[in-house]
Amino acid sequence: MLLTPIESWEFKQFVDPIRTDDDHVLYGSPFGTFYGRREDWSSLGVVILEEISGVYERPPVLIESGDVVLDLGANLGTFTRVAMNAKARLVVAFEADPDNARCFRRTFREELAQGSVILIEAPAWSERGTVHFSGHGLEGQVAAQGRPMEAVTVDSVVRDLGLTAVDFIKSDIEGAERHMLAGAAETIARFAPDLAISAYHFPDDPQVLKDIVTKFHPYRVTWDKGQKRMFCHSPKAPR
Repeated sequence: MLLTPIESWEFKQFVDPIRTDDDHVLYGSPFGTFYGRREDWSSLGVVILEEISGVYERPPVLIESGDVVLDLGANLGTFTRVAMNAKARLVVAFEADPDNARCFRRTFREELAQGSVILIEAPAWSERGTVHFSGHGLEGQVAAQGRPMEAVTVDSVVRDLGLTAVDFIKSDIEGAERHMLAGAAETIARFAPDLAISAYHFPDDPQVLKDIVTKFHPYRVTWDKGQKRMFCHSPKAPR
């Protein structure tokens, strides 16, 4: 398999349906179990493979024990699980798709009850207000048309939760990254969290997203192959 292009891999091999419970399927994976729908088998395999590849971590941008992590575009919770496995103190997950959110709540029932995971069921945007959300699964996004939803900003969520630290922000929200970052100005300037930001949805994403974050904080910015993801790091004092 390693000798063939990744695009030709059978992603379903990375997840294993364990049982069907009501309308949901409990899937096993190298990172633990996740609830999803029957049609999520292949797409869950895709994101599990991404997590195996570590697409959202690039040294020195890494989750450390005790971190407060924001997971924007949580989907079924694979990166939230990666963060919890790395002993994050708290993960605040943003997932606007209601079907994904229901699966997420089943998967992380104990963590949500304990308060180590918080789920924000709203799109992250540049300002609070009504936006339209379209699509489902891995392709849900803010669009010109779709169901109306009340958007939040990262800054408003951080304030509402009374967070005194944000250490890591991961974002894969189908092109809304520039709007999300504009609504995270206070959080970035105050906490200088490590950032892992998807930058492949629009041709000008790499330049636009870099300009936004470096306006808020003098990050060292690096990229993965093809500039698909932007990694931002600022050395912090030992905790």
